[in-house]
Amino acid sequence: MKTALLVALLTSTLALAADLKPGQQEAKAAFDKQWKSLLTDIDAACGTKLDAVKTDFENFEKKNFTRATPGTVCSTLSYAMIQTCKSEPYKKAVIAKVKNLSCLFTGSNKDTKDGKENLTLDGDTLTLRLDQDHTASGVAVQTLKEALDK
Repeated sequence: MKTALLVALLTSTLALAADLKPGQQEAKAAFDKQWKSLLTDIDAACGTKLDAVKTDFENFEKKNFTRATPGTVCSTLSYAMIQTCKSEPYKKAVIAKVKNLSCLFTGSNKDTKDGKENLTLDGDTLTLRLDQDHTASGVAVQTLKEALDK
């Protein structure tokens, strides 16, 4: 059963990658390489077992990321989680409530001053809606703690 699930997942990932434009493929490869180590850092700091970061590179447009790469903007998630997990009560909350990470190129709130609205905990998924100008980096830890307190 696990083997069939893994094959299906890899097949769907490869099919999706094949549908990406060359610039999107290149950006996704750089993102995946960067996030491999970030996931290890998060798991070490928080005691989680996160497998990957869900993305929607089919919506990536290079012109919207001229000053920062998607991986750099999305690293706000790793920073928020690692800093939040320095507190034992919040670390326990992260383990209980955050099972998935998501960095999406759609739906960012460009009217926000600090990007706070672009970082949300939806069910068990911590999501950052990517926008190089509204990264939520200054308020990410506070925003994650507020979400965990709900």
